[in-house]
Amino acid sequence: MHISFGYGGTNAHVILDRATTELNGIAHSNGTTQANETTHSNGTIYTGRTTLSNGTTSTNSTNGTNGALKIHQNGTNGINGFSEANGNNAPATKSAAKQPRVFLLSAGAESSLQSAVSKLATYLQTKSQTTDPDTLMNEVAYSLSRRSRFDYRAAFVASSPEDLIEQLEQASTEPAHQSKSKGNARVAFIFSGQGAQYAQMGRELLDTWPTFTESIERAGKCLSKLGCTWDLVMELTKPAETSRMGEPEIAQPLSTAIQLALAELGVLPSAVVGHSSGEIAAAYCAKALSFEDAMLVAYHRDRLSGGLGKQTNARRGAMMAVGASPDFVDEEIAKLGEAASRMRIACFNSPDSVTVSGDADAIDALAVVLEAKGIFNRKLKTGGLAYHSHHMLDIQKAYAASMATIKGKRADPSVTMLSSLTGSETNDLIIDSSYWVKNLTSPVQFAEASRELCQATSVSKRIDVVLELGPHSQLGGTIKQTLRSLRGDASKKPYTATLKRGHPADISMFEALKSLFLSFVSVRFQLANNAFDEHMPKLLSDLPAYSFDYSRKFWHESRISKAYRAREFIPHDLLGTRAHGFNGLEPRWVRFLRLDEQPWLRGHVI
Repeated sequence: MHISFGYGGTNAHVILDRATTELNGIAHSNGTTQANETTHSNGTIYTGRTTLSNGTTSTNSTNGTNGALKIHQNGTNGINGFSEANGNNAPATKSAAKQPRVFLLSAGAESSLQSAVSKLATYLQTKSQTTDPDTLMNEVAYSLSRRSRFDYRAAFVASSPEDLIEQLEQASTEPAHQSKSKGNARVAFIFSGQGAQYAQMGRELLDTWPTFTESIERAGKCLSKLGCTWDLVMELTKPAETSRMGEPEIAQPLSTAIQLALAELGVLPSAVVGHSSGEIAAAYCAKALSFEDAMLVAYHRDRLSGGLGKQTNARRGAMMAVGASPDFVDEEIAKLGEAASRMRIACFNSPDSVTVSGDADAIDALAVVLEAKGIFNRKLKTGGLAYHSHHMLDIQKAYAASMATIKGKRADPSVTMLSSLTGSETNDLIIDSSYWVKNLTSPVQFAEASRELCQATSVSKRIDVVLELGPHSQLGGTIKQTLRSLRGDASKKPYTATLKRGHPADISMFEALKSLFLSFVSVRFQLANNAFDEHMPKLLSDLPAYSFDYSRKFWHESRISKAYRAREFIPHDLLGTRAHGFNGLEPRWVRFLRLDEQPWLRGHVI
């Protein structure tokens, strides 16, 4: 540490050493081994070992949190997966590190980043031979996340040292990702509606990410209080063979619970928008709806709509995705005569994607026409329900009555909420029970809402990254279509999703965090890597230092200045020094004679 007191003032230097330097010296003098310390989030340093007077070694419990001591007899010490039996150091069998983490690197120049990547690979190759894999990965990920961030960036998601080393070696020869930072990027959360759900979605995050697990358990308790007869966690973890995820009254509450849990993972949105029932989670993020009320809206929405499908005399409904513009689809519907009155465009997804909802036979008739013209169409698995159509009018009164306890609120000014009910910003709109009834019965204006979201230019409403929170990247295609229809920088906004069907949830989450890091989004990466455990791992002091790029020159000087600074000879007593800018054919020297420098001149007086 260096302290300077004013221009040209006194300088003070303080050299700080790690606590282990002194502690290891004490331990070694007693013939025992001292382990590295653990630094907790409050800045207090605890040593993992204490040498007792009888020569045995005590070990604190994990991260020193509960203070329990375990005495190893006969001089046997265990440190980070290694054992020292009877004074002999012998590495124990290393357990494979299974938890994925994201490893962050950045630099001010491309060559510096490539050098850092290469040095880290070499470091891991050496350390992995003598250190427990999971401990090494945890400490490396944490230490890297504490470093300063620069414009050239690289990020890697890995579960083992071998996997990370392989990625690093490959990246060391590839061009680096660069993006000009404009401060912390502003993130927009988008939430999909029902349809993206699948068995065991988000399962890998349960019991590994405490905030996710706590949110899911909280949602389950909310459903129990509402009279729900099935257990949320149990249904969420059932395999595909026994899962009831296809039932609307199960799928909607589970999807909303997943979205609410994902919203608690350390990224703060600047704007939110939801598609259909995805607006429930969007309103929660905008602080227009409490957690409990969000689960209430989701539960009764599909409890009542699911009841429609079970009525023996109910009209059979259907929904169909169509890859065409709204105008084209409206024209084709109008040509179907009487059937046209029994269906409509229910969701305006993007400029070239809509969803049609209505009576099942009318939807089938439209499908025949579209198929003949080669237009993409696909019926959705809705269990015979037709959301956002006249079918939902049968339950609107019951739905409103079930939400009588909800107190309407406006979206918080800190978060811009775009409504897919109106297609615009909510501003002073009250989000109450009547809003949620209209959300169920009215068409979804997602294309207009997402367009307004992405093309906002004011500083307070501009967004830089689009992040989809939900079981799957269901809205990826529609968002990208909307972005392509915009002009300028608005069309270049990056999109990423938290979870993806068919991929482990934890790896998908870290891939999303990786994308956010490359887009300059502020995330508490050290918490995410540590499964949101507030007790941080050890900060490594022996990681490779920053690789400075010495090829870049910031010192510019004139030819005369350089010649004077780099002169080859000291001044000659008589000739002095070569004159600046002299001609090699006519050399000149300059010498200023001073009696205090040449006192012998006093004897040469004429």
